[in-house]
Amino acid sequence: MAFVKNGDCKRGVAVLICSLMFIIYVMLAAVILERETGRNFSLLFMENNESSLTHRLEIYPAYRFNRDVDLKLTWSAYNLSLVNITTLVGGPLVVAVPGRLELNMTERAWKSIKIEASDKIGVYAMNRHEGTCDGFMVLPHHMLGTKHYVVCYFPENKQTQLAFASVESNTTVVLSLRAATRPSLVIRWNNLTYRGGSNITFNLDRDETVQIKSNGDLTGCGVFSDKPIAVFSGNDLTKVAEKVDIINEDNLTLNYLVEQIPDVSHWGTRFYLAPFISSNNSDSSDYQVKIVCSNPGTNIVLYLYDQPSSIFCSNSGDSNKTFIPYNKAVSIHSNYPILVAQIFGSTFTRGPSMAIITPVEKFNSFYTFSTAYSESADIQFNHYIHIVSTFNETKNLRLNDREIAQSIKWSSFTDNSTYVWCMLQLREGLQAMHNSNKMQFGVTVLGDSKTAKYCSYAYSAGLCS
Repeated sequence: MAFVKNGDCKRGVAVLICSLMFIIYVMLAAVILERETGRNFSLLFMENNESSLTHRLEIYPAYRFNRDVDLKLTWSAYNLSLVNITTLVGGPLVVAVPGRLELNMTERAWKSIKIEASDKIGVYAMNRHEGTCDGFMVLPHHMLGTKHYVVCYFPENKQTQLAFASVESNTTVVLSLRAATRPSLVIRWNNLTYRGGSNITFNLDRDETVQIKSNGDLTGCGVFSDKPIAVFSGNDLTKVAEKVDIINEDNLTLNYLVEQIPDVSHWGTRFYLAPFISSNNSDSSDYQVKIVCSNPGTNIVLYLYDQPSSIFCSNSGDSNKTFIPYNKAVSIHSNYPILVAQIFGSTFTRGPSMAIITPVEKFNSFYTFSTAYSESADIQFNHYIHIVSTFNETKNLRLNDREIAQSIKWSSFTDNSTYVWCMLQLREGLQAMHNSNKMQFGVTVLGDSKTAKYCSYAYSAGLCS
């Protein structure tokens, strides 16, 4: 019989415990990765300032680990491979998409782009044209849903728009122009006129796309389907300002606005929004908060000053818009899940941009994301992030494996919570951010051009499923 010394036994137990802890850590990391990223994506590019083959349509895959990934992008209608990359080793990557895949006016077309990856990645996209641009985070297939309400800026300078792409065959989509929320809305489709209270039904094959444009506000229109779809909305070109005399100012910038709209199952009840403060405060602009409700009887409280303000939604698809001073943060609480868009205003040097804000319930503890990329000497970007975290966890935040400088100023919100925010400037390219204590926090990515007058962008860094 063999005998084990007591010290050897203790060392063996310690090794076993360490091994088990490592296995648990890897399993938790895999769960976090599964919730934030995916292997399959479908996206489309809505119209930007009149469709043109000269548009630059770009996709930015973001990958966390230092190992190879097979990545295939396909224009599904014709099985045309846009790119087939056999290595994606955590570095910057820009995939150019042909301009003819941008949707044009109100149309039904085969313009969906399908992405397949051998491992889990994040995906971001950008549409630029003659100095206008905006980007969006692309949701993986497992985060798509069947019930959406869209959001746009209004009053617009051109048109509001929405679009959707099917991912399965025999998908029925109903676009609902709800009478209670959009009584004066008018849409032309297939030579017919549809008004508030009407429904338009589409029977789509896999990877088909539809774009709808209107001179009215499409915000609050429902997009309902019997199978998961990818939904997008925004504006083809617009100024964003509270006062009409400012909007009519010729030198005020216009820009394209776009976001992918999450299914209502990914909405939330607590939101924290930070301002986009320019280095030149004299050229900063107030921003708009636009809220969409899915449940009748939704009570919303907006915390901006000492006295919070209340908002009530009577119907599904009701919306509210509020302009916030350029240097103020705001928090929003509701009794039912809501969708919140932050629309940064026009200035004389920076175009507006729009981001769907991630609710606290959907914060994550690890993000891998990409900034936009400067295409030439003509368009060079400044890149930033808004970070929202509880104060006690700010010391545990790591950006690209480095601690955030202790000198960073964290600012509080007025809802008496422990959440704080800061704005950091970033280098261009792929970024990784995490909390070493595995506690959740929120990140919004922002950018404006150093050289092109109009081009700005904003999107969430991630959304936990």
